[in-house]
Amino acid sequence: MTKAHITKYVVHDAHMHRFYPIVPGHEGINIDYQRLEALEFPAKPHLLVMTSLLKQFAKPLPGYDAVFVNPGQFCRKQALGSCALVTIHPKPTPPERSETIDIVSRCRVDLVQF
Repeated sequence: MTKAHITKYVVHDAHMHRFYPIVPGHEGINIDYQRLEALEFPAKPHLLVMTSLLKQFAKPLPGYDAVFVNPGQFCRKQALGSCALVTIHPKPTPPERSETIDIVSRCRVDLVQF
């Protein structure tokens, strides 16, 4: 799986407002549908942090004012892994009366390899 595939799935998650976007799921997936709302997020996310086995990366989500961070694995079998240090700078003063959050330009992500 590539960064483009992961980003595509994250955009899909953000659009569907849930972490498991396929409902109903595959037959082999064990989901308690009485607790399906626990996988949902009602608000539009501005920062999504999801780990994967891929090398760590951070990038803006296309079509959203949001940043996706894949910090990689914190611990690996034979070595230390990586983490992400995320800094979100405040809006400039005086705050403009704008509806946009503009998180992409105010966010800094440092990916640290141990």
